Amino acid sequence: MYLEKLTLENYRNYLNEEIVFDKGINLLLGQNGQGKTNLLEAVYYLSCANTFRGGKKIEELINIEKDYFHLSAVLIKNRTFELEISANRQKKRQIKINNVPYKRGIDLLGYLKVVLFSPDDLKTVKGSPQERRRYLDLSLSQYDKSYGQVLQKYQKVLLQRNSLLKDKSLPLNESSLSIWDEQLVNYGSEIILKRLNYLKKIVPTARKIHAELSQNKERLNITYQSSLGKIGDVSLAEMKNLFFDTLIKKRKEEFFRTTSLFGPHRDDLIFYLNDLPLRIYGSQGQQRSFILALKMAEARIFCSDGDKPLMLLDDVLSELDDLRRKFLLDEIKNEQMQTIITAANMEFKEGNLPYNQAYEVSKGKIIKI
Repeated sequence: MYLEKLTLENYRNYLNEEIVFDKGINLLLGQNGQGKTNLLEAVYYLSCANTFRGGKKIEELINIEKDYFHLSAVLIKNRTFELEISANRQKKRQIKINNVPYKRGIDLLGYLKVVLFSPDDLKTVKGSPQERRRYLDLSLSQYDKSYGQVLQKYQKVLLQRNSLLKDKSLPLNESSLSIWDEQLVNYGSEIILKRLNYLKKIVPTARKIHAELSQNKERLNITYQSSLGKIGDVSLAEMKNLFFDTLIKKRKEEFFRTTSLFGPHRDDLIFYLNDLPLRIYGSQGQQRSFILALKMAEARIFCSDGDKPLMLLDDVLSELDDLRRKFLLDEIKNEQMQTIITAANMEFKEGNLPYNQAYEVSKGKIIKI
């Protein structure tokens, strides 16, 4: 799989630009604030109808002087696909795949698979549980399209259930919640099990990569912290029983707090290095190495399934030491993954960064060099 062409119209600081990518390593050069990250964001948005910057409203993606934006990409897999997204300031969004309209962003999942590595990834370690759930949800949705579908259903049920818990005008009792409890448990149990199974795939791979990076001096681990308590190897039926029992036992607490307190929306990932919590005891260098191992594990898992992802490296090479930079570039070369790298001009020296094609980005203009 590779991204052949990207067209941007009225997207952030781009008015009307088109870029044709090489199948190998593509280098985007430019000073800060010129639009390099905006371009990577556009690629990412076409993969899942979401921005990796988190919490961005549609109107923030539209050029400040325009009323709409339009993105399109030509993707080569077993055949050619054209992906399109457009949206206006009335928040009306349209998605097309090969000129066929789709209503939901999750319909894009599985076409353009990307792995993003950016300085903001440290938030996954340092930030709130919401940051780690967001990382897991975005990564897993690309790996397993059905996960994104179940997650969307769960979020709708959760919204309805929370509205009922907060509505003081209605008599609140167990029977009024029962219909939402059943759906919350059904979708939530599936989400938790999919997360656990994904971690079983990604953790051993990330651990192996991290051992190489640390020369076997450090050991990586990730555990899943559930709001339902300790979870071992359980079946879907057992997971549902545990979820139901928790809701029944904690009913009064949810009534008092007027919100849903249990389920995958309350869960967290705990990152460990040598059995110590990374967020508390890890240096910034150790945290960055941890994230690098995690991202490369994602890429390897995609590759092992025969669908190589597009690597997006947003201004990260300057943050890595020589060992980790070489490891990352060697991994990309060995797996023959298409890659887009952004870098500031002052950081680029001829020969220091291997590439197949380079572009200059300046004030929303893309120039092949």
